[in-house]
Amino acid sequence: GLAMPPATADHGASPLGELVSTRRCETYTPATAAALQQAQAAFTDLLQGPAVPPDSMRRQWQARGFELLALAEDGTPWLVLREPPDTCRGQGLYLVRRDAGAGLMLQVPHGYRDLHTDDIGAGLLQAPWHVIAFNTVPRHYRRNGRRIDADLAHREDTFFAALTRAFADIHPAGRLVQLHGFSPDRRSTAAGRSAAAIVSSGTAWPSAGAMAVADCLQGQLQEPVRLYPRDVRELGATRNVQGRLLRERGHDGFVHVELGRPLRERLRHEQDLRSGFATCMGTGMIGE
Repeated sequence: GLAMPPATADHGASPLGELVSTRRCETYTPATAAALQQAQAAFTDLLQGPAVPPDSMRRQWQARGFELLALAEDGTPWLVLREPPDTCRGQGLYLVRRDAGAGLMLQVPHGYRDLHTDDIGAGLLQAPWHVIAFNTVPRHYRRNGRRIDADLAHREDTFFAALTRAFADIHPAGRLVQLHGFSPDRRSTAAGRSAAAIVSSGTAWPSAGAMAVADCLQGQLQEPVRLYPRDVRELGATRNVQGRLLRERGHDGFVHVELGRPLRERLRHEQDLRSGFATCMGTGMIGE
């Protein structure tokens, strides 16, 4: 499967790894309000739909600008939503597990800037995610002299947002884990600088889910895991769009995980550490 290769190789050996490593778009095009509504309905159908999607569903996604593919990885069946390279608008790459038991979603919104977070996401396929979402364009870039903001964790006109709404409705007791990377040396507090990971729920006090994930990670790692705002007062994800979209629905399943560079290097290379990390992402979830 998607076991992490040595640093010199890319993880394109598997079909899903290939899709993740070659998913980059040149430009970001915001989605219209109508397209977002249609995308939310289409995600709802896809997440609740039959194991083998009917042709009508493929056509529905084609109209949204996506190809719907079926792939198997280590015997696990996945549906893949991707934009064709020639018409790519930077609206994401989505992996949907067709035999998923848990209401668990992983989002990697900054896969190019937050180094290795996409490799780590692609290496966590053994966790029982219902859906994994990757960005397909850098969070900001320059085009024709202008700075383009394509930050999927801060914009609302994105398919990430449409998926988040659909997921919240289908899995009211589910969990959305969002993976980020940070530079410890750029933190403004001693607690931030010494943290290997910072876990938060985007709220003034951490949710039970964020506490469970932080406690589990602390048990897995030999380095400090900080919980916002109990242990650290920065990187609390209080302005994160997906967290807010969930809270607007009375949903407290948002867990924001910031990983320092040294820990990202280890997670990229150490399969055992990744397995433990994957287990922690679903820990403490109440049955749906």
